[in-house]
Amino acid sequence: MAFSMSANLGAMFSGYLQSAAYKHLQGVHGLAGWKWGFIIDGIFTVPIAIFGLACFPGPLQSRLQSTKKPVWWMSEEEYQISCDRQEQSGIDGSRQLDWKVVKKTVLGWHVHFFATFWVLLNIVSLPDGTAMPLWLDWERKHNHRYTVSQVDNYTTFQGVISIVGQFFLAGLSDSYSIYPFLSFVQLCFIVSYSSLAAWNIPFAWKWICMLIIGLDSVNQAIVSGWINRVCRHDSRERAFVIGYSDAVSQAINIWTNIVFYPTSHAPKFHLGFIISTVAAILMLFLPILGHFGSKWDTQRRLKEIEQEVGEIRSSTDSVNLEVDHADSNEKKQ
Repeated sequence: MAFSMSANLGAMFSGYLQSAAYKHLQGVHGLAGWKWGFIIDGIFTVPIAIFGLACFPGPLQSRLQSTKKPVWWMSEEEYQISCDRQEQSGIDGSRQLDWKVVKKTVLGWHVHFFATFWVLLNIVSLPDGTAMPLWLDWERKHNHRYTVSQVDNYTTFQGVISIVGQFFLAGLSDSYSIYPFLSFVQLCFIVSYSSLAAWNIPFAWKWICMLIIGLDSVNQAIVSGWINRVCRHDSRERAFVIGYSDAVSQAINIWTNIVFYPTSHAPKFHLGFIISTVAAILMLFLPILGHFGSKWDTQRRLKEIEQEVGEIRSSTDSVNLEVDHADSNEKKQ
């Protein structure tokens, strides 16, 4: 959730930066304002990359093998405590992925369910970052409602909706059940996209529907947390499920964005809004399958625990018998 919220804050700041660059740096040293925007982005990006390289701790094993110290601001003991707390919480640590895990994951339901969910999630989020800017720009050109700077600034309002939605809805879903909050978001999308598909709606309501699109990051935050919760007992499965789901969804996005939301149809993406509405409806009911899958996982894990306990008891009983036998032999002697 923090990662996604930070990304939205970055997008908001980028909008204000682009607006300021267009307004104040247009023509400076012979460069257009949008070119100055890229230059400033590069100036910000390089120091952040260096900061991450220097400050982010990696897996304990790889750090200890190379430098004997996890990271400069943390001692080995502190880092080990954090790893121990992770283990005590039942969260599996980082381990190498192998074909046995891949086979087990592919034969399970997690990877297929969440890959499908992630594809639908991305179809729902297709208008984000495109529909509202193109609509406002169309209003600027045809109805003379806004300026270029206003278009850049107003599109950041979706980021505000996204951050607030993630803080409350995604945050509450981590503490309580994910289903009511995920369902609420899909209902908002169904209302928004079906209204935009009709298009001939009041101007104020169209504004609200465009702002609702900003809730797409809430979907991502909730589903990401859901994957981490379901796959918390195996870090390798978790990594494979997240990576595979994202790869499949990106492969689908390559052509869905062009087919359903071509800029030539802007701002009336009639087909695109209908497709996104259907995806939101499917996401509304798909968690029912996930609920039964989670119950099956719980029953399977209980059986595994019972089996492990039984093996420990049988092993303990055999040890006790050997001890008793040894004691009896000593007494005879």
